[in-house]
Amino acid sequence: MKKFLPRVISVVVATLLITGVSAGTAYIITRRPLVIREAKSAKKGMFSAGEFTTNLAPNEAKTKYIKVRIELEVADEKSLEAMAAQQAVIRDQILGVLRSKTFHDVTGDEGMQALGRAIVVQLNNVLKGTQVTGVYFTEFVVQ
Repeated sequence: MKKFLPRVISVVVATLLITGVSAGTAYIITRRPLVIREAKSAKKGMFSAGEFTTNLAPNEAKTKYIKVRIELEVADEKSLEAMAAQQAVIRDQILGVLRSKTFHDVTGDEGMQALGRAIVVQLNNVLKGTQVTGVYFTEFVVQ
């Protein structure tokens, strides 16, 4: 029995060692492509549209307000200069979309996502040579 115990311990230690090396190797191999994908997708640009405070469309006796801060994601960094030149148009279009929505249109996660999609569609219809691919609300208050 005493001769058998060292062999069992050796097998257990070898198994743990092989499992650890295999798990570490698998982790390193699977993590490397993720870093490469992130570097390739980093070509998009972000444009700060700024802060907006305006009335929502009336649907009740009380006037409701919305205050948002918006960051726009554009297809490429070249679009950033074009957007800076058209900042007044961008702000006007975003305000138009915000004023067209009611309190119920913008509340909840679904309302916020729908508002973001409406802004993307409106800006892409108006801005030529620039493609807005996403809207990020960094501040969102409805009262």
